Amino acid sequence: LVDVNALVKDWPTNLAYGVAIFPPVREAIILGTFWVLMLGRRVRWAWALVGLAFLMNAWLVMRATSENPWKPNVMGAWLGWAGGLAGAAVTAAVGSLRDRLYDPPVAGDRVTGDS
Repeated sequence: LVDVNALVKDWPTNLAYGVAIFPPVREAIILGTFWVLMLGRRVRWAWALVGLAFLMNAWLVMRATSENPWKPNVMGAWLGWAGGLAGAAVTAAVGSLRDRLYDPPVAGDRVTGDS
């Protein structure tokens, strides 16, 4: 019913190959836009830059390991996707967690129940 080989080998390498052949300047613009949109209102820049470093590392790993479609590097594709997810998680957590922890409830908010 489900081809496990396709899920484990083919999908990540095919997607990574798509990343590898796309023009790098356009990918850098997309990556930067993605990163900026994930930042919260109050940014802890040190952690935001760690997230950006993860995202850029994942992008470069995918580009370097998946350029040849005839000899796909499954481990490089998985490493790239894992690094990308880690970068996205760090960047998203920096903004949303800080906003949740340090924003005091405001009167009239649904959090306090005041009207």
